[in-house]
Amino acid sequence: MTDLLFSLLGAPNEDASIGILRETGYWDSPTAWADLGAQENNFSTVGNQQASPVAALVEKLVNSIDAVLLRRCLEAGLDPEGAAAPQGIREAAEQLLRIPHGNLAHCTAKELTDLAGHVGLVATGAKNLPNLTVFDDGEGQEPTGFPATLLSIGRSNKLRIPFVQGKFNMGGTGVLQFCGRHNLELIVSRRAETLKAHDPSWGYTVVRREDPQGGRRSSVYRYLAPDGAVLLSPGNPIPLDRLDVKSGSSLPVLAAGTIIKLFGYSLPPALRTNILFDLRNHIAALMTSPALPVRLYERRAGFQGHSLEANVEGLATRLERDTRDNLEFPPTAHTFSVGDQLLKANVYAFKRRTDGEGTSSASQKFRTSEGVIFTINGQAHGHYEKVFFKRKAVDMAFLAEDLLVIVDATAIDGRTREDLFMNSRDRIRSGELARAIERELEQLLNTHPLLRDLRARRRAELIQTRLADDQQLAEVLDNIIKRSPSLSALFITGTRLSDPYRTKNATDDRIIFLGREFPTYYRICKGENVGDAQVGRRFRVQFETDAVNEYFSRDSDPGTFTVNADGYPSLGLPTINALNGIVTWNFVLPEGVLANETITIYVEITDPSRVEPFKASFSRRVRAPDADRGGSELGKRKPPTVHGFGDRQLPSGLALPDIYAVRREQWSEHGFDRESALKVMRDRETTAFFVNVDNVYLASELRQRPESRSLAEAKFKYGLVLFGLAMLRADDEQDEVKGASGDRPERDCDADIQRFSRALAPILLPMIDGLSDLADDFGRTDEAEIADTG
Repeated sequence: MTDLLFSLLGAPNEDASIGILRETGYWDSPTAWADLGAQENNFSTVGNQQASPVAALVEKLVNSIDAVLLRRCLEAGLDPEGAAAPQGIREAAEQLLRIPHGNLAHCTAKELTDLAGHVGLVATGAKNLPNLTVFDDGEGQEPTGFPATLLSIGRSNKLRIPFVQGKFNMGGTGVLQFCGRHNLELIVSRRAETLKAHDPSWGYTVVRREDPQGGRRSSVYRYLAPDGAVLLSPGNPIPLDRLDVKSGSSLPVLAAGTIIKLFGYSLPPALRTNILFDLRNHIAALMTSPALPVRLYERRAGFQGHSLEANVEGLATRLERDTRDNLEFPPTAHTFSVGDQLLKANVYAFKRRTDGEGTSSASQKFRTSEGVIFTINGQAHGHYEKVFFKRKAVDMAFLAEDLLVIVDATAIDGRTREDLFMNSRDRIRSGELARAIERELEQLLNTHPLLRDLRARRRAELIQTRLADDQQLAEVLDNIIKRSPSLSALFITGTRLSDPYRTKNATDDRIIFLGREFPTYYRICKGENVGDAQVGRRFRVQFETDAVNEYFSRDSDPGTFTVNADGYPSLGLPTINALNGIVTWNFVLPEGVLANETITIYVEITDPSRVEPFKASFSRRVRAPDADRGGSELGKRKPPTVHGFGDRQLPSGLALPDIYAVRREQWSEHGFDRESALKVMRDRETTAFFVNVDNVYLASELRQRPESRSLAEAKFKYGLVLFGLAMLRADDEQDEVKGASGDRPERDCDADIQRFSRALAPILLPMIDGLSDLADDFGRTDEAEIADTG
């Protein structure tokens, strides 16, 4: 059967594979196939896995990493479920693979490449629908073990092994629906000889999808098993050059382990380039801190480059290694809690760089749309889009393209993990738990001192071309509002600041802080021992220390702490923000505390270097909530007042919108192209309108009316701005009506404005001119009719 195995490995596409199986008589023989997972209704499980083809592919890569760790554990004579085995992925990477501190960021480039030899991903076949092959030199499976391992669904194979990701025994099936028309997958495996395999053969099979038929209402996945067993091939090493390779150097030779070939894998169009580029970045964002790197091999025809191979070591690992070149400042580490569950967050702020194509964010080579990524043991389990940073409670719209937050949820208990993440590990469940985490993140980002400073600098960098015709704009708006007073609701009253973007550079007056891995002191700052705290609101306590910022959040030998209050067991864990020797602990008063009481909180801090912990205590006198704030965190913003119709003057304090002209050479900075029209950026202090004055439709109109270019351009600009203001107004009204429930789906009004203004641009000037002419015609017609009736 070796010839059949090598033919399937070398098949260039799904149709060729089906032809090979037809020639053997297997494809058309119903008795040669068995139900995947021994379940006829397996589509209900397989069809409910990852929504993204990349997330599904990452599950395969993670399973391969698990297999390598398990092989090393078994070769060390350890029971994977026993107490002597590593109790976490980081510990396994350090103990079994000798990776320093279990962190790939501490490895050299050569060490990374050597480690990446254990797990690989090969792209072959067509450019648009490539064949993707995942391989590893892990434990492998004997042919008789396939049904209980590689072909099983829902078995508890790895449920009690603490150092692997796989728990539910179904995530690996998520790739099937992204394979070709028949969802074909080739699975090949051989047990490592060091694990005393009973059968030295390679086992292999093909998984396919069969359409509903014969009264069966859903599809079923089946695998090739003539005579009730998978096919066999002699146990000789398999050169992976037997795959349908078209370019590049030789691939590894696999003596044991697992090979999985996915035929005609459907990647999004943006990821169908060389897999060393966009797909690599996307995989890294979903494997933020893997135990092992993965080696990528591009072997399709038509792709060229200095190298057709590269490593994926994870997003967080890359950022830790490349901080200076890509980040505005080193990532800041934070801990926060929801109930009694502790989470850790790293905040990354990317630099903006200018090249021949304009200015763009350094984040583009690290992630796509992800803003907040939630991980467990280094694998993404869900994320929030970048629009999260545009929320009013976060107020970081000017940094939305440059921010990334990675939340490590490894420490939460099993029940909380099940309540927060879907089993497919690519989505977050909605509910009170998720909303509580969102509120913590909103508070963390909104009050982050370095982000506030960077936001101010970003405004100054972005806004350099404000239009100088404010007086003309004021006259235009005054005239419009006199005709339609209801439009005044689109504006806010106020005065324009003389220089709202004046800010000192982020590096001004900053002293370089060199923290200690294990601090020599950790004490309450002067004056923080006593104070007030208000029911329903946070209160903070500041400590000073010589500890590194990531003292509590690092993976290796982190600091730990306990907090308690006499008589109040419900005291929650604090949110901790460390910045260069000053650490802010944010607390919420425990349930049941009453106004005018005094509560004392005791803190103990320790780490592996200490015999005795640092100890501290502080007291807070409890105050009742303010009547006008209702005890809320930020209070409630009063809704804008909408004035009635009638004769009135334009408000003297009208705050005019800031409008900025964007030329062709600035398109990349704003994500514009020839058809883009309007972009809006806003935070609590500023709303900026960026108008594409080199829009292709505006340019066409200007060519047709050379004598009135200025007038046409003004109509285009102000028409778009009024449209944008109306969209913002509608968005604010929806927030006021629905925002309190917390159930409104995340919506990016700024993105809507870009999309809808793009559609509006071709008709805007013809519409303005046409409606103006129509009004004149109607007026003359009305007068004629009155004269006739008279």
